[in-house]
Amino acid sequence: DELNLVLNDVDALPELNANFSITCGRNISLTSAPLSPPELIDVSSKAFTLGYTDKSDVWKVPDVCNYLFTLENLSALRYTLFSINKRCKNRDPFERPSSSELFDLYRELLMCSKSDMCK
Repeated sequence: DELNLVLNDVDALPELNANFSITCGRNISLTSAPLSPPELIDVSSKAFTLGYTDKSDVWKVPDVCNYLFTLENLSALRYTLFSINKRCKNRDPFERPSSSELFDLYRELLMCSKSDMCK
């Protein structure tokens, strides 16, 4: 009855460094709904060479959570996460929370739900 998230191809992820961004090996145009703005850039444009960072993955967190929360009927939790999820969807990647900030928040919520000692 616990929510679990399984990541695919994690072993293929490079180590992220604040001074670099990731560029896909193949130049293909992507059009899926949960993609962040940098991933939606047409590969024929110059902007595509900017690559993307872990902030592209942060953009996707609300979509994954909303899907899982719908399956488990956790609408109250969706409301609790509204403000952080809104930040995740900011078009400016520098305004999105870091992945470590998200991890800390989600861990705090998990501990809170297990102990009933919320702030």
